[in-house]
Amino acid sequence: AYAGTPSGSNQRIHWRARIRDEIGVVSEWSEATWFETGLRNEEQWQGARWISCTRQRSPELAPREPMGPWIGSAEQSASPLEFRTVFHLPETPVVYAGAWWGTSTATPVTCTVNGYGAKYTFRRVAPNYTDFAFNLRPGENTLSLQLPKSSTDCAITFGMRIVFADGTEQILRSSPQWTVASLPAQEICGYGASPHGVATVYSVAPLPATWYKTDFTVDHPVESARLMICGLGYHEPYLNGKKAGDHVLDPGQTDYEEVALYQVFDVTRLVQDGSNTLSVLLGDGWYNQDRGFCTPGLAYGKPGLRALLRLSLADGSTRTVITDDGWRWRASGTLRSNVYLGDHMDFRREHDEWTRPGFSDAWQPARIVPPLSPRLAAQDFPPTRKIRTLPPIKQWQIGDHTWVFDLGQNISGWVRLRIQEPEGSVVRV
Repeated sequence: AYAGTPSGSNQRIHWRARIRDEIGVVSEWSEATWFETGLRNEEQWQGARWISCTRQRSPELAPREPMGPWIGSAEQSASPLEFRTVFHLPETPVVYAGAWWGTSTATPVTCTVNGYGAKYTFRRVAPNYTDFAFNLRPGENTLSLQLPKSSTDCAITFGMRIVFADGTEQILRSSPQWTVASLPAQEICGYGASPHGVATVYSVAPLPATWYKTDFTVDHPVESARLMICGLGYHEPYLNGKKAGDHVLDPGQTDYEEVALYQVFDVTRLVQDGSNTLSVLLGDGWYNQDRGFCTPGLAYGKPGLRALLRLSLADGSTRTVITDDGWRWRASGTLRSNVYLGDHMDFRREHDEWTRPGFSDAWQPARIVPPLSPRLAAQDFPPTRKIRTLPPIKQWQIGDHTWVFDLGQNISGWVRLRIQEPEGSVVRV
């Protein structure tokens, strides 16, 4: 057992061990190795603050193009209301069927296709959108919107974009051809027009994953450099355009109201003489998991980060770079990032300004925010890593624009694609 003096923070400790067995035989010493201690208290963060972007959250609206007019009952109808339509599809497989709906009054809606509803496990407030691709079938289909607690004058709007394996599309919109409580519907107004305007499909719209960046200068040789960082939800830190470490999906999930985890990276080899840039890509992760299997009460808020870069210089001095209001932020091309629902990428918005010093006018000042968690602790378990690349064992085509790839096993990971398509093309995975 160790009986020496207590260790301090940011201290390298060398150690070795030997074993005494049950009859008193002592082994040879093991080879010496080492570990480094972390930050013990708040003061050792050297004034690093929690920062976030300055964007404000706003309601998520239905996309205008697929939405139909607002429709309601043409006659006095009994409550609850049910809006209903029958539509037909070809034999071609469906690969996507994004649906959005809205009501003129704040009332719960159950939307079903062929009896299958949009289910949101653990939700108290369900979003008014889903993908019905797995519930559609060739031939006749029935769509129903049930409003069990609505007033009889409630109006609805609906839109569904159906994409087939051959690349063709079919749009299903609300219209006077629908029925309400078995009676013909009537058009109240066009979508976006008075009195009902546009449909809010969720209380908050997703925010794009965000780049945060700061520049610093090094004018002495660096003996060691350690980056300590906590980005909630998920963070990826980079120094001079190169990723720090090999972790993915950091930090591990905790109860953020109690504690959050920070990671430590050895970035000595990434520091260069002269100008340097430290950048972090920050997405929703578990901290802002407000979609999929979640309730609004389990989403903690807008992502933010805290970081400390500690440089030990050859002249014996130390230098720190901390998160403060000198950092700047800019949205990335990842428009949505969700642990259950995946990412929405717009590669036209990607840029490489995070890889080098300097800022264009597109970068905006970050703001200091209250701590996103009351306590930070070092992550002391193995991180998630990319461990191997799996080529498909089989692939086949089910339409002019649709392929199926069989990897031979279930996976948790990413898809790597090489594509050459015109600008503005949509690729769904």
